[in-house]
Amino acid sequence: MRFVSNLEATPAARESSESLYAVVALFTPIGAGTSFLRSQWPPHLTLASNFTTAAQEPELRRVVREQLAGTRPIPVTLGSPALFGSDQSVPVLLVSSEQVAVLHDALADLLMSMEGFAAREPEFWRTGFQPHVTVVPGAQMQTGDDRELRHVILVRLDGPLASVIDSADLLSAVESRATAPPNPPQ
Repeated sequence: MRFVSNLEATPAARESSESLYAVVALFTPIGAGTSFLRSQWPPHLTLASNFTTAAQEPELRRVVREQLAGTRPIPVTLGSPALFGSDQSVPVLLVSSEQVAVLHDALADLLMSMEGFAAREPEFWRTGFQPHVTVVPGAQMQTGDDRELRHVILVRLDGPLASVIDSADLLSAVESRATAPPNPPQ
C-alpha cells in the first residue's frame, strides 16, 4: 500500500519548511525511535492527520502526552469497507466510535492552538474526520471484528519515511495515573 494524500495541501502547509506530523492509534506497539517506510504502515487509525507546527518536538510530545493522560484503550468494531485517497486506492474499514471522535476533537483543539499550526488537509479535521482503520496487505481484519487500540504514536513524516518520535501505551498511562501519589498540597 502506498501513502496517498487525499487533496491538495493548504498553502500554509505546502509552503512550510516545518516537519509534517500525525498522531496515530495502533493495535500493536511501535517504540519511539523506530522508523519505517510510509508505504508499510501497520494497521492504524489516524487520530490527527498530517499537520505542521512551529512548536519544537519536545513541546509537541509533551502536549500530546498530556492529552492522552488517563485515556483508556479504545475498543472499536470494524465496520464497512471503503476506499480512501485521491484515487480511491487505500482500503479502509470504517469505525463508529464516540471515544475516537472525542479524542480526535480534543487533539484538534490542542494542536490547532499551537503556534504555527497548519493542517495539510483541513477538510479531514473536525466535522470532516471519518474514523477508519487503514487495512494493509496481510492484516487479518474484517468487518465485524472487535479490536482494541492500546497504543498511540506521534510520528514525523519525512518524504517516504515515518519516524516515531513518541509512543504511548494507553493501558500503562491509565494504570500509572491511578497509582500515582496525589499532588502535595500547595
